[in-house]
Amino acid sequence: MLQAGAAVDGWYALLTTLTPEQADPSEVLRRHKGQAKVERRYGDFNGPLAVTPIFVQDNKRAPH
Repeated sequence: MLQAGAAVDGWYALLTTLTPEQADPSEVLRRHKGQAKVERRYGDFNGPLAVTPIFVQDNKRAPH
């Protein structure tokens, strides 16, 4: 049982819509490994903005 587990240790099971003509197994794995980088960049764009407020004249509110 342990030998069977050790034989497949480090293997990945990836499902893709790419055909074998579009990407071989190493290309599929390369794209999968790069996906986290894309998702982090997407999160950077959708995260809170790190800007300081800009006041035209002062930081007081105008009276209503």
